[in-house]
Amino acid sequence: MWCLLTALLAGGTALLEICQSVNVSHASRSRLRVYLYLAVFLLVSGLLSILLYELIDDNSLFTSLEEWAKASVIGLSFLALVRIKLFSLQIGDEEIPFGLDYFHEKISIALTAHLNGLIEQDIYEQATELLHKMPSDADLLRRARTKLAYIGRKANDDEGKSWLLNLATQLQANNINDEEKNFIRYTLAVFILRGTKLPVVA
Repeated sequence: MWCLLTALLAGGTALLEICQSVNVSHASRSRLRVYLYLAVFLLVSGLLSILLYELIDDNSLFTSLEEWAKASVIGLSFLALVRIKLFSLQIGDEEIPFGLDYFHEKISIALTAHLNGLIEQDIYEQATELLHKMPSDADLLRRARTKLAYIGRKANDDEGKSWLLNLATQLQANNINDEEKNFIRYTLAVFILRGTKLPVVA
């Protein structure tokens, strides 16, 4: 019973760590898949924490704790405990330390890369659609200025103003080629959609 508390707390802490590397709010069309992957990751982390709970059940560090306290400590400390070589395998006369860190780290890295790929594809498709709807550079810049005024309404965003002015100057330059122009237009579209200021070389 108490191992379920461990699973819930461990899954939650692992999920929070993943969400620091993945901006879930930027998912749109792939949102359902993103949430499904996160739910599976939460389940896997919970199962690993239950395995950890059972493996250290008789550990002297936890024998003095009540069951609920032990379950809570293991769950909340899951990310730290999973990276520690708490156990050892006896192979012949040699003891080899091991832990669950390898499996959890590989899963976390693969999941983060996959989710960010899905979200980047979402942003690209939405930005492309917006550019088709707004072929005029003037309209695009107007929307970008409106977006900047909205997100910076509580603060004087001088950096944002400078960034947008730089883009507007480059976009209206006579010597700009099509590739550079398309990239700047895409950059403006991403900003309008997500408020993200992509770096652009001056």
